[in-house]
Formats: sequence, C-alpha cells, structure tokens
Amino acid sequence: MEPVRLEILLDDKTLKGLRSVEGNLGNMSQFAKLVIAQLEQELATLQERFKQAMAAGTNTDAQMADIQALQGVVRQLKT
Repeated sequence: MEPVRLEILLDDKTLKGLRSVEGNLGNMSQFAKLVIAQLEQELATLQERFKQAMAAGTNTDAQMADIQALQGVVRQLKT
C-alpha cells in the first residue's frame, strides 16, 4: 500500500489551505459520529428483535451472529 500524499498541505501552504483541511477533517469526524450513532441504533433494534424472538422460541444463530458482528464494527469504529 502506498502512502497517502496530502497535497493540499504540500502544495498550498497558505492559511486558507490549512483551514480547508481542518474543516474537511472536522466534517469527516462529524460524519463518522453520525454513522456510529446510526449503527448503535440499528444494534439496539436488532437486540430487541432477538429478545422477542427468544421469547417466541424462534431465534437463530444467524441473528446472534449478526448482532455480534455489528457490535464488533461499532467497537472498531469507536477506536
């Protein structure tokens, strides 16, 4: 894998260029937080459905695997 070149920092050394990068990074951070929040909401929904399925006796290993996979993704995104 080749390293990423941050051209805006290398080619545009002005304050405007640096502010642009700061803004873009801030936007990416906010977007990541939104995605994590949506995934956590989906996880809560899946867990509730799983509990309902357990009560009805219709839960499956696939449902539990989906929940565990999503928990892993959320945990990884938070780090």
